[in-house]
Amino acid sequence: MSQKAFEGLEKVGFDHVNNQIYEKASIKQKENIIKEISEKDLIYEKTYECPVCDTKFKTNIPKVGGQRLIRVERDLRPVYQVFEPYKYDVIVCNKCGYATLQKEHKKLSDTQIELIQKNISNKYKKVNYGDVYDYDTAITRYKLALLNAVVKRARSSEKAYICIKIKWLYTSKKESLDIKNKTFKKEYEECLDNEKRFAQHALQGFEEGYFNENTLTSGLDLNTAAYFIAELKSYLGFNKEANKWLSDLIMSRNVNKNLKQKALDLKNEIKLSNNPKTN
Repeated sequence: MSQKAFEGLEKVGFDHVNNQIYEKASIKQKENIIKEISEKDLIYEKTYECPVCDTKFKTNIPKVGGQRLIRVERDLRPVYQVFEPYKYDVIVCNKCGYATLQKEHKKLSDTQIELIQKNISNKYKKVNYGDVYDYDTAITRYKLALLNAVVKRARSSEKAYICIKIKWLYTSKKESLDIKNKTFKKEYEECLDNEKRFAQHALQGFEEGYFNENTLTSGLDLNTAAYFIAELKSYLGFNKEANKWLSDLIMSRNVNKNLKQKALDLKNEIKLSNNPKTN
């Protein structure tokens, strides 16, 4: 269009106005700003009180809505723009070694406190975890939470939920490695091995929780647990069993739309893997 944006304003005193409304670099500048946001910018300190030793301590947790969700993988692992917020889901008291998922932090009986004091606190060595957790630090904290869960005789679903998140961390770490670099080849293979190991642990816990627990951990419902079971069975090569769980989810009237779509997508993926196209 030949007409200039501010044409006609001469009569009200604006001669020789620059007709460019937007700066050409504005979009690029915005992209650069997004890229400059770091993990440290998106976490903050929150104070907790340890139910085992009564110590008040600060730990880093992610800011709500601090970054954009890019996608959710078939195993329900969320992929975010900058970093994985679930790296910070474990709360650790650095005095006594009590570690747990945020939602389970204060849910302890007197017997469980005694078990942790005897089997965790008496052996725990204080560690500097730093402000920002890399994958190895996050995995260490999760494994400490898993050990606490075993010691306090937590429900199977709680242990399973910790295990699935450890699996997610190994997957994310694996994806971050440059497999073309021979230096990382061994580390990549170790991630694969651990990914499979914790998939097996998670599957066992979710099945036990599904059949034996009235209420599952951390807000999980039976349908989500059933989906985890189906996906993990498929991941481990038991597609026939996975299909049965998926069919039950798809046919159920009590499954939310998003989870049902995930079940349909996974069922189709299994079907395609069993019947690959041939040229």
